[in-house]
Amino acid sequence: MAEQIVRVVVDECEPALCAVPSDMVLHCGDKCVIEREAIQELGTVAKAVKSDSGVPAGALWRVVRRAVLQDLARAKENVIMGRIAFDAVKRAVERHKLPVRLARVRYSFDRSVLRVIFTARARVECSQAAQEVGAELRTRVEMKAIGARDEAAIIGGMGPCGRPVCCASWLRRFDPVNVRMARTQGISPNPAVISGMCGKLKCCLRFEQSRYEEMEGDYPADGASVQTPEGPGVVLERNLSSLTVRVRLQSGALKTFRLDDLEWEASGAPKAGPERDEEESWILSEEGLEHEDS
Repeated sequence: MAEQIVRVVVDECEPALCAVPSDMVLHCGDKCVIEREAIQELGTVAKAVKSDSGVPAGALWRVVRRAVLQDLARAKENVIMGRIAFDAVKRAVERHKLPVRLARVRYSFDRSVLRVIFTARARVECSQAAQEVGAELRTRVEMKAIGARDEAAIIGGMGPCGRPVCCASWLRRFDPVNVRMARTQGISPNPAVISGMCGKLKCCLRFEQSRYEEMEGDYPADGASVQTPEGPGVVLERNLSSLTVRVRLQSGALKTFRLDDLEWEASGAPKAGPERDEEESWILSEEGLEHEDS
C-alpha cells in the first residue's frame, strides 16, 4: 500500500509535507504532531497529496500521532512562553543595537527550538544575540531574516478589496510583479494605488495579467488611426475590462466607443512600456518606487 502524504499547516506561513503511517488515517482539519530531525511541531491537516508527487523522502516530515488534549494544552502554553521569549529577544536586540524588526518569536511544539523571524534592510550578524537568548532561555535559537511580503503574510490584515490579504490567507508563492502589469490593466501607476501593505507591488496584479495580455491583441494600439461611427480618429486610451476605446476625433472631440464599433488596420502589437518594466520589479519606500533585485 502506498504511503499517504498530507500537507500540514504548522502556522500561517509554514505548510509541511508529511508522511502518514499506514495504520493511521487523517482527514482535512485534523490536528497532529509531526517530527523531522528530532524537532516536533503541532499542525492542522490541510489536504492530501499524491504519494507519487516526487517529493524526496528526506524532505518529508513524519506524522507521530493524532493530537490529544494534552498536546493542545501544551500548544497553548507555548503561545504564552513565546510572548515571554519575545521580550527576551527584544532586550537582546536592543542591547546589541541590531537594526532589525521582530516579526515573530515562537517555540517549536517540543520547545527544543526557539525560532526568531525578523526583517532588516541589510545583512545583520545576530549570532551573539542568539547565543545570549539561548543561554537565558536554555534552548536553541534560530534567527531568520525574511522579506517584506513574508512579513505581511505573518502580520496579516485587510486589503483594499475588503478581504484578508492574499499572502496571509491562501497565497504561498510570491511570483514577480512589475509596473507594466498595472499599465496593461489600465491601473494608475500611483504608488499609493498599486502598492500593498508590505510596500511592494500588489500580488493581485498578476492574477488577471494573462487574460489582459490575450485581450490586448484584439485592440488597436495607442495612437493608432481608427474608423468610428462618427468618422476617423486616433486612439487615446483602451479599457480592456469594459471593452471600450477612447478616441479623439478629427473634430477634436473625445468620444468613447465599444470595440465592436471600430475598424482599423492591424499593424502590430500595442505599444509596450519601457523595456525595463518587463524585467524589473519595484517597491514603495520612503523615497517612492525603488528597484527590487529579488
